[in-house]
Amino acid sequence: MACVEPLEGVVVEARACYCEGRYVQAEKLYTQALAAFTPHRHIQKLLVAQIHNERGVCRYKLVYFDEAVQDYTQALALNPALAAAYYHRATIHYRLLAGHPKGSSRRQTLGQQAMEDFKEAVRRDPNNIEFKEGLQSCRDEIEADGDDVKVLDLEDVPLPKRVKLLFLLDNGDKETGTTPVYKEENAAAARQAKETFQAILMSREDGNQIITELLQTRAKELLSYEILILPEGTEAASHSVRKQDEDLLILAEGCHHLGIEYNQALSVKIKKVQKKMELNDKEKEGNFFIYAENLLMNHICDNLTADLVYRLFRLFIHRYRVKLGLHMDSDMTVQDKLEFDGVKEALFFYIIREMEEQNLLNRIYTDKLRDFFEELQGKNGKDENLSMAIAKLKSYPEECRPAGLCLVFCVTEDREGADSEIVKIRSVFEDHFKFTVKIERNPNCDTLDRYKKELIKTKYRFYDSLVIWFVSHGDETNLILSKEENINREKFIDDFSIFSNFSKKPKIFFMATCRGNKPICADEAGETRGDLGGTEASSDVRRISQDGPSGNKGCVGIDVPESCQDISRIYYQMDRLVAYATLPSNISFRLKDEGSVFVDTVCSLLEENQGENITQVLEGVSRLIHQIVFKSDEDKFVGESKQACFYESTFQKTFLIPKI
Repeated sequence: MACVEPLEGVVVEARACYCEGRYVQAEKLYTQALAAFTPHRHIQKLLVAQIHNERGVCRYKLVYFDEAVQDYTQALALNPALAAAYYHRATIHYRLLAGHPKGSSRRQTLGQQAMEDFKEAVRRDPNNIEFKEGLQSCRDEIEADGDDVKVLDLEDVPLPKRVKLLFLLDNGDKETGTTPVYKEENAAAARQAKETFQAILMSREDGNQIITELLQTRAKELLSYEILILPEGTEAASHSVRKQDEDLLILAEGCHHLGIEYNQALSVKIKKVQKKMELNDKEKEGNFFIYAENLLMNHICDNLTADLVYRLFRLFIHRYRVKLGLHMDSDMTVQDKLEFDGVKEALFFYIIREMEEQNLLNRIYTDKLRDFFEELQGKNGKDENLSMAIAKLKSYPEECRPAGLCLVFCVTEDREGADSEIVKIRSVFEDHFKFTVKIERNPNCDTLDRYKKELIKTKYRFYDSLVIWFVSHGDETNLILSKEENINREKFIDDFSIFSNFSKKPKIFFMATCRGNKPICADEAGETRGDLGGTEASSDVRRISQDGPSGNKGCVGIDVPESCQDISRIYYQMDRLVAYATLPSNISFRLKDEGSVFVDTVCSLLEENQGENITQVLEGVSRLIHQIVFKSDEDKFVGESKQACFYESTFQKTFLIPKI
């Protein structure tokens, strides 16, 4: 210890210099002492921690804040019980608050760091008055910030973007929401947004302030609410998602879509909610938590000129002014103001929200808005942007990513080629369409019940479409599940059509099963009709031979020789639209290695016709498959046969195959 005593004298001298206000000299002496003490730290650990703390105070006086914080941190690494080091580090963070604007992410981070250290200092030394005063001062400062906190960085965001953000946050459909209370809250929020858009139209300056304050208020409420998290995997956890959770992710996606920044504290909360809602990577990215109908209206608005929006408004006023009791004078309104940024957007979104509030418009029923555009088209001549809007309104909105959810129930037991079917479906819907795809091999009744519970979760409300494949054996009334279980075909379709999350959205079922055991036999005269009294076929013909040369692939993945194609023999029930691989009572065909011909043809044509009307593509599927002549040499069915597939549709709009 002989070598330590002289160094203790250096520390004493450093302390004397500090007391005399000679901070530069004191800092040098502390540094000298620490360098000399290095070999003895395992012996003098607490002393070295104290010296780091004292040098930190000296550096604080010299306004070397970063170096001081490093000293305090090093002191606490050596002696976690050193209350003074917590206090001194908190003091620096507290002092740095003043250099950052209220509401900024850096100011909030510094405030959190200061509070944590002040609290720890008081916990370590509860009788220290100075520590308590520091904690109270910091708490008062942070609470004062709370009144003026700006969760969103809107200072340099132009008015059009703020208007768009407010529009994206709400859904004007009064039926949106998981409970009656949530539905009313959603409707009230949409009304508030509409009134804000109207305020901008009446006074751009006042409206500018109103929309900024409203956005900040909504964001602040989402920052302050408490997240309820229940144990994962429990039934209660799946029902614990609150409206605030949903609104938080909508806000985050809206900001991401428009390039608006928000503070770090909100980011931390968003990650917690994403985990709570069990989002996959695709659902966390892109623009999943935005209502597709809102994005569609955004895109339409972007492509309309201010003059067209004003003419739209005049038509709207003319048709509904008396009915709605609108007070805004169409002759004195916003035409002169439309030259200013943000007014066009406010006017267009005001019209949309007003129409929704009066039940004149929702996700499906856009006819009245389309009528306005068509009338404008007639009065003003053909306009490319109006034509685009009219075309868009004829189709289901499909603006978000992932665009849809695809469930595949595939029985692989006793079905050669089933793995190939799964690969084809996954390739098209996951790789090309960017859907979320869930594969269930050999499903049973419990599997289906599990999915019925799964699809009521909140996150599925943000999918724009539901696609379900059922690939298995079947008979006239049932689908054949795994473990020799059956489910009535119509019940299966009904059960997966009733989810409120997919209300007003396309639900597409591809039923790749037999519907009986009868072949569509061809007689020698070339006429094709139903059962001709031939040998009864098996429910799924497994070995099919193909005559003639191969290589004529056409639009189908499976090679179909021309000798096996026939466009002259048309089954009497063709040219109808249903949702099955085959007609009632008939069999469907598959190849040993490739699997279902229906699955292969559908996947091939969907992939090749992205952006096209799915009904027209399915007509092509029906036409191509019905050209093929299948030949079987099984005992139960010998001879040639055809397959007639079709679909039934209750679609109210056109479903366009996703085009990424």
